[in-house]
Amino acid sequence: MNQTIVSHSPKASFSCLDHIKSCFGCICPCFYPNVFGSQAYKALDLGPQKEDRKTLVLDLDETLVHSSVFPTNFHDFQIEVSSGGQSFTFYVHKRPDLDAFLKLVSDIYEVVIFTASLESYANPVIDLIAPWIPLTHRFFRKHCISYNGFFVKDVSRLNRPISSILICDNAPISYVLNRKNGIEVKSFMGEKDDKELLSVLYPLLKKLVEVPDVTQVYLKQKSQ
Repeated sequence: MNQTIVSHSPKASFSCLDHIKSCFGCICPCFYPNVFGSQAYKALDLGPQKEDRKTLVLDLDETLVHSSVFPTNFHDFQIEVSSGGQSFTFYVHKRPDLDAFLKLVSDIYEVVIFTASLESYANPVIDLIAPWIPLTHRFFRKHCISYNGFFVKDVSRLNRPISSILICDNAPISYVLNRKNGIEVKSFMGEKDDKELLSVLYPLLKKLVEVPDVTQVYLKQKSQ
């Protein structure tokens, strides 16, 4: 499998980044140095805000779906991806309750998908799970910045108030620059009995949609 196409992010505590990078640098694309220069720090333009809603940034792999090059009897769909002159087939498992979850959050949030995977893989997946998300609200590896060799999603670059942005990701390193905005999601590896989206994540998001500053309220909840 070409590990540089899909981002599979390991859990990482903020205190052990250097150790993990040295151990796993040759395995996971999240640990490859990623140098984009000054372009990486430009704003990520969502266009004008059509409604007075908070912005929900969702990770893709291991948060909403799980992909593998190995076929199973229960994958939901498959896609073909070309990279480096080679063609790869990915078998994609949707997280249980994904369709219902996306419908619910789209009713109350401005929804964005931000993934560290390549656009050539992620766009077809998004087209199949959430075709209603416009291209202006899809961000990929090329939009990440380099932070100590990690792919990091700096949501402060979005042209929305930082107090109204939430990012949900299974890898805390992804939002290391915006910890006050981050919600860690249990990694999804294809489990059929997973209940994370509707039983855990949505109830929290439903509460946070009403607060004036998500960073202050969520920090208070995490400390309780």
